[in-house]
Amino acid sequence: MKKGGIKILLFVIVLAVIYVLFNQIDSPAPPDIFTEKDLVPTTYEKRNGFYLVMAFTEPPRIDIQSRDIISKYRRICDPRFAHEDPPKDWDYRTYQKAFEKYRRPSRFIRRYKKDWVEFVNLKKKDIGDLAGKFSFFLDRYGKLLDSEVVSDFTESRFRVDETALLTIAKLYTALEILKAQTNNGDISGLLSQLHLGRKLITTARSVFTNSIGKRLVQESLAALNSLMNRNENPGETAGRVLKELPPLGTEALGSRNAFINYFLAVGRWMEVVIERRSREGNVEFGKKMKEVARVFFQKQRTKNYYFYYISNCLEYENKPPYEWESEALTPELLHKKTLWFLQNPTGKFIFSEDMRPDFRADILETHRTKILYDLTRLSAEFHLKFTKETPADEIRAHLRACGSKDPYSGKPYLWNHDKKRLYSVGPNRKDDGGQFDPRKHNKEDPPDIAVSCKISYNPNLNITGGYNGY
Repeated sequence: MKKGGIKILLFVIVLAVIYVLFNQIDSPAPPDIFTEKDLVPTTYEKRNGFYLVMAFTEPPRIDIQSRDIISKYRRICDPRFAHEDPPKDWDYRTYQKAFEKYRRPSRFIRRYKKDWVEFVNLKKKDIGDLAGKFSFFLDRYGKLLDSEVVSDFTESRFRVDETALLTIAKLYTALEILKAQTNNGDISGLLSQLHLGRKLITTARSVFTNSIGKRLVQESLAALNSLMNRNENPGETAGRVLKELPPLGTEALGSRNAFINYFLAVGRWMEVVIERRSREGNVEFGKKMKEVARVFFQKQRTKNYYFYYISNCLEYENKPPYEWESEALTPELLHKKTLWFLQNPTGKFIFSEDMRPDFRADILETHRTKILYDLTRLSAEFHLKFTKETPADEIRAHLRACGSKDPYSGKPYLWNHDKKRLYSVGPNRKDDGGQFDPRKHNKEDPPDIAVSCKISYNPNLNITGGYNGY
């Protein structure tokens, strides 16, 4: 080989060595990186109502609060039993399908309802029949609502059976509306369900459980609004709503615990699973994660990608959207950037492809839940303060004076006098007159977020205290 060729070869070898060595220099951990101490503490004691959530779809004759059932789910989730084999009577796929046989008879209760009271009065017989068939589910749900502590203790990737829990929640909501209409407007059950949703939101260790909590809150708010729009005793319901639902900030309805636990779970996954995959290879990585790829994997730098993304998500979630400088909620495709392969190419591939986080929908859901909560409290105040004869200008002046702001505009919430709707301009940031579709709440085409507020004559107009909004 000629001298020129040898020099080129040596140069290439030196570059290759430098490239390999460069990829062995990992990044330090940020000083404020999330740890287990940042999570809401949980408990594995029997008093934790989350065992009822986990065991909700056990067969009807099973006592899901028995020692055997609690022991089974504790061994699945408690890290102290991580070295033991899962219980022989436990299979995750079977667990996820346990509610399938109940789906058909409960199909009608799961459908979208524009107005809860109207739906319940129309389907009264069907609701009664379903309550009879699902009496054991309702009994379990009642015990769950009575649990003082409901704290998620699952791993981030674990999914409880949301269809089962939300179906029974809808049935319970329907029954509570029937009760409220015949029992002087008693909304205690609906308020208990809303508080259960808040407990799940706060303690959720997965975005799936967090989403269940938000949907329970939203379902309860929709039912309360529907009851307030009835002519019978709207003041009774409205007064209780204002008394029992304190003003809340976004952080009380957000995803902080779930996001942080996701970060911690990814870290554990890197410590255990990636090492195994790098030795064995598998279909997911398509041979990209074998020994050569491991050389170009910087573990801490990869964790930092997740940390900075989740920190960004938490900032966006706690800040009203009108203050966002740009909507950078979707993570960057690091493996698509110019010269991306020069540093930590395997870590960039993992972050952008194999384990790519995307919490945009969860953040929008948080702001939507907060808006519906605000609007429900405003609606309650309207039912106590105004009548259908109150001029629109007076109502709008009150909205400007009460201080509550629409997170999407930074201005007061809006009032459509003709449609009798309180609303936010929603994700598209445009005033569309209160036009909305709750089934498209994560898209920009609802386009507003609204609640109906059919104020009528109320002889007891005086309300003590104002509306403490944002």
